[in-house]
Amino acid sequence: MNDDDELPPWIKILERGPLNVDRLTPERLKSEFEARIPALLESYGADNTLDGWRDVAIKLAITYHPALIVKRTLPKAKSNRPVEAGPWLNRQALLSRKRQLEANAKQQGLSTRVAAEAARQVHQEGARNEAAARLRLRGKDTSKIIKTPSAKRFQNLLTKKISFPESLKADDHFFDAFHLARKVAIKLPPAG
Repeated sequence: MNDDDELPPWIKILERGPLNVDRLTPERLKSEFEARIPALLESYGADNTLDGWRDVAIKLAITYHPALIVKRTLPKAKSNRPVEAGPWLNRQALLSRKRQLEANAKQQGLSTRVAAEAARQVHQEGARNEAAARLRLRGKDTSKIIKTPSAKRFQNLLTKKISFPESLKADDHFFDAFHLARKVAIKLPPAG
């Protein structure tokens, strides 16, 4: 089964890209809007009601309008650098690989001391992905590509306690801001 078969139909509609008014007739533009507007409502889980449209408008405003964008500053570590999700994610990948290797070694009756091998494998996968990303961006800005830690650094992650990063927690601030803005919008007097 293809992954595209499992996607909701509104995703394909909204992925069509921008409308080129110069190339579309008014009838064709109208038919595109007739397909895209219900898809937009469905993508936000909203109905074609006043409340549904209000919710879509608030979510779009909080996401895109400069006056209403909601941001969260990440807590800083003692070194005054932003706390990143990378070490936690790397450690989870390493622990997962270590458990997998331990289970395989136990089945085969081999030694279950596999931390170094797990670190090497996770490092190799990360280095391959990093190299592929650099190859795709050849000649462009590659400063956003995160450098893969060494195998030894991966192995050292097993001895550290790394808490779940704030940046990976659900966007509670966005959720709270949306509901506060919605309460304000509902109380606004009708235009007239």
